[in-house]
This record gives sequence, C-alpha cells and structure tokens, in this order.
Amino acid sequence: MGAQELRVLLADDDQDDYLITRDLLLGIESERFRLDWVPTYHAALEAIELNNHDLYLFDYHLGEGDGLDLLSKAVARGCKAPIILLTGLDDWETDTRAIKAGAADYLVKGQLDSRHLERSIRHAMERKRAKEELGEYSTETEVRVHRCTHRARQPPEGRGCHPGSDRRDSSAQPAGLRHERLQSNQ
Repeated sequence: MGAQELRVLLADDDQDDYLITRDLLLGIESERFRLDWVPTYHAALEAIELNNHDLYLFDYHLGEGDGLDLLSKAVARGCKAPIILLTGLDDWETDTRAIKAGAADYLVKGQLDSRHLERSIRHAMERKRAKEELGEYSTETEVRVHRCTHRARQPPEGRGCHPGSDRRDSSAQPAGLRHERLQSNQ
C-alpha cells in the first residue's frame, strides 16, 4: 500500500472490539495506521462528513443504527473512501446486501486476524485506486469523443466542400499554402 499513514475510522459501540481491531491493525507490519474510533452511529455520520479518513470500518450493530444503514448514508453523502463492514454474524444474506450497498468487504470478527484484515484493506484500497483511474480515463475519453463529434459536425474549412457536391473551390486556399505543379522530366 505504501509508506504513508493510512487514516482509518472505526465505528463500533463496543470498546473491547475497538481494542481488538486496534491490535489487529498493529499486527500489520506492511502499513502504518492512524486509528480513530467513534462509539455511536451519529458520531460516525459526523466523522464521515469531515472526509478525513482513507478507510472506514463499520460494525454491523451500532446501537441506535446498523452498519448497513450507515454504509448507505455514507455512500449517499458522497463518501469515496472504502468501507469494510465488520460483524459477529456469518450471514450470507447480510454479506450480499452489504456488498450491493457499496461495502468493499464484509468480515466476520470471530474469523478475523491481522493477515486477513491487511488483505481486505489492501484490496479495498487498490480497487479504489483503480476506480479513480478508470474515472479519469472515462472523463478523458468523453472529452475526446466530444471534440471529435464537434469537429465531425463542422463543415471542412477552407476546402469549399459541401455535402452532395463533387466540386471543390480551387480559389479557397489556407493562408500560407504554397502550391506548385510538379512534372517529371521523363
């Protein structure tokens, strides 16, 4: 991922899970993290609004709300950073709903270790980078297509060509054009 510090926000209402997550992140030697923790749904929404994090880890159960709802609100508010949903439930349906809602991954806390968390974070960050590059390429392509379309709709300048006409106006010449008639000596 890089030598730069990755800013992570953990939204989890259980302090023990915060400590476990902190220890898992400390176990990842290939990356440096700055971990921020909020214990409530509303505090998480406020932190997301600040857009100060590179990655979000949301617990599925957040007291007054759940991680899926928080995920949906974050995405609706324009959050571009990857969001990984953490849960104690190994539930296929919730997993599927989370991914469809925009989660980068769905991890079961009881099955999690530093190696799996590192892999999930690395893949989430790489997908984000690839998506940004694709967006830049798409924007570039749209600009090029617009320019070409605009040019194609313009009549050829300086040639005197008109649709349906086979004649060219030989008196219309671009400025500075040098015209010579060449003939072979043979």
